[in-house]
Amino acid sequence: MVNKVLNSNFLEVSCLFFLIPSFILIMVNSMNGVIVLNKEKNNILTKIKNSYAIRYIKKIFSIICTLILILLIVVGAFMFYFNLKGKKMEKMGEKYVPPFGLYTIVSGSMEPNVKVYDVIIAKDVNDLSSIRVGDIITFVSTWDLSLGKTVTHRVISISKTSAGDYQFTTKGDANDVADGAIVTQENLIGKVVFRIPQLGRIQFLLATKAGWLIIVFVPAIIIILLDIIRIIKLQSLREKLKNIKAYRKEDSKKIS
Repeated sequence: MVNKVLNSNFLEVSCLFFLIPSFILIMVNSMNGVIVLNKEKNNILTKIKNSYAIRYIKKIFSIICTLILILLIVVGAFMFYFNLKGKKMEKMGEKYVPPFGLYTIVSGSMEPNVKVYDVIIAKDVNDLSSIRVGDIITFVSTWDLSLGKTVTHRVISISKTSAGDYQFTTKGDANDVADGAIVTQENLIGKVVFRIPQLGRIQFLLATKAGWLIIVFVPAIIIILLDIIRIIKLQSLREKLKNIKAYRKEDSKKIS
């Protein structure tokens, strides 16, 4: 199974320039809404409320969007940090191995358990004795058929050299035969600890200008504009409420 390293550039740019501002605006909008609802409970607010079904759908949609934004921001922040740390260590002449690596699956040798376009997270392994038969590992292939490529396959047997070094024989779940080269510590990248189904489709779509505009730029702009409009409406509502209060005070003075 050949992998493609998950490109962190689109996550970094999206999170820093579009997702974070839209997330902040959502939070500001939510805070403004809470302030208005808590302070000004009257008939006007009751009249402008939507039906229960619509409000329920909006709430679910808002929660989903917020969770997605948080996930992207967290992933983008980690990738941004590891990228900066790696560049810094390279300048110092040191090799940096990040604790986690994200890889997009681009071949079907591990199907049906791991499918094409799935994104796997491989964790760096310090103690090779923790790897067991049946584990899925990611490594740089030394086999002629896939020389130099990043591969994710299952461990089918483990052996040791006379020097006590571990050697792993691997095989794709969909393949009939084992890989033609042994995996050693030198070419081992990590052990697969998590799989995100079909996330790679987004990566490949975002690799195109049209996909990036459709998935990141346009939705982010729409979210920002909608939140600006909501904030303006909330401000206008506050002004109306103030006017009504002032009008009621004048009426009470006239009556007294």
